[in-house]
Amino acid sequence: MTEQLFIEDVVERLQGVPGTEGIVLGGANARGNQPQSSGTTFVIYYDSQSGMAVHEIFKLATTMDDVEGKFLLTSMGEWRPWMNLGVTVSVQQSPVKFLFRDVRKLSDVIDECNQGIVNIEYQIGHPHCFTNVIYLGEISLGEIIWDRSGKLAVLKERTKPYPSALKQFIIERFLWEASYSLQAAAKSVSKKDFSYTAGHCYRVISCLHQVLFALNEVYGPHEMEAADLMDSLEIAPPNYKSRVNEAFRLLNTDRKQTETALDILRSLLNETVLRI
Repeated sequence: MTEQLFIEDVVERLQGVPGTEGIVLGGANARGNQPQSSGTTFVIYYDSQSGMAVHEIFKLATTMDDVEGKFLLTSMGEWRPWMNLGVTVSVQQSPVKFLFRDVRKLSDVIDECNQGIVNIEYQIGHPHCFTNVIYLGEISLGEIIWDRSGKLAVLKERTKPYPSALKQFIIERFLWEASYSLQAAAKSVSKKDFSYTAGHCYRVISCLHQVLFALNEVYGPHEMEAADLMDSLEIAPPNYKSRVNEAFRLLNTDRKQTETALDILRSLLNETVLRI
């Protein structure tokens, strides 16, 4: 079965699940740059007031999964409020992810972001953080492939234009954190606590992602997709992804190599500041 036929088959099955309002093909899939090994991501939107037949999702996952009984299904809210419900199955040895979002919560989040209100949460599966802006990234970067009553099209339109208050908050908040984390990483090198150093280095890059997306007025997606998008942005340091990869390749117990890695991150930070 081709990818397009597979998507059409999934949409047809999900349309029959009571409570579903629409389906969005995940951003990387919609852009056509998703590696085959990464699989396919569907974002399923439902109305919390009407409820959703979760048991039907379970049945659907059972029929789709290649490895019987091995798929991952979380209960509503099990992975904290922002994840709602999630299902991951294996289809032809490729992962297929279903994320579930409440259209009412998305509407509220759009209102918050328009006011420059950003929620920053600790979240399983998001090694930096989960911001409410990710909800806007999913709907704005993704492709609506089914919309029961047109709600998703209306919500997608409400994400335009990119809010100036949101842009200002993200740039100020995460630029400060990137600078602080870089200083903390540099101070920790002499203590030879390299896992701590590496942790701060990751936060530097994660914060720069947030800043660069905001500078380009793009709603940031999941961290997994962020680095791949950097080199396609109009405002960003050149050769961004390769330089980040080189910095993390150098991070190890060798102090000189680690300091070289920090120099690369420092250059990326300074070049980002010059673009503001």
